Amino acid sequence: MKLPLFSTVLAASLLMVAAAPGAAVDTGSQGPQVLAVDPQGTPTFVQGDLGTLEGSNRRLAAVNFLQGYVVRTLGAAGTEELIPTKVQRDDVGRLHVRVSQKIQGIPVVGAELIVHARRGNSQVYAVNGRFVPDKGLVTEPKLASAEALEISLAESGFEVLSLPSETDLVYVIGSDGHAHMAWRTLVEYVGDEGYALDWIFSSSETG
Repeated sequence: MKLPLFSTVLAASLLMVAAAPGAAVDTGSQGPQVLAVDPQGTPTFVQGDLGTLEGSNRRLAAVNFLQGYVVRTLGAAGTEELIPTKVQRDDVGRLHVRVSQKIQGIPVVGAELIVHARRGNSQVYAVNGRFVPDKGLVTEPKLASAEALEISLAESGFEVLSLPSETDLVYVIGSDGHAHMAWRTLVEYVGDEGYALDWIFSSSETG
């Protein structure tokens, strides 16, 4: 499968995880309800009484909660790495913790979970975002970064102005909802709309 070439095309898939914390509505005590799923059927928005954040370190508490939640609800293998990135409180004191993901040390672009908890009792009332289970994924790149990037740039037809000396290996969620291994490179180029500086994701399998 060919990957979307530029990071701007990922915007649509990231809208939901980038939503404001208030997008998760606290509806009071009730059992878990799945409100949305991704193309693979993995829940992307669940609300209800989902558990409690334990301890004063909210980042650690969110990760500890999610380690069980992703196995129970999202089909995780239990080997996925969860990294807290941001803690927010809204105007009524509710807590919102953003958590990114790695698989075998490789970042997953487009994967982020947001844990929403009540003020006072720290009851988790919603979790939304994208998550990729560590199951059936490519584990080693077939193409070296330079070869994959060369193929992607040749297909783009754009005038490349400069290339960085470094690339990194990532998983990126494609339009099909699957996670694909890719080389991520920041490239300066001239395209159809003029000058741009953007991320290019080159498939580690096909370029």
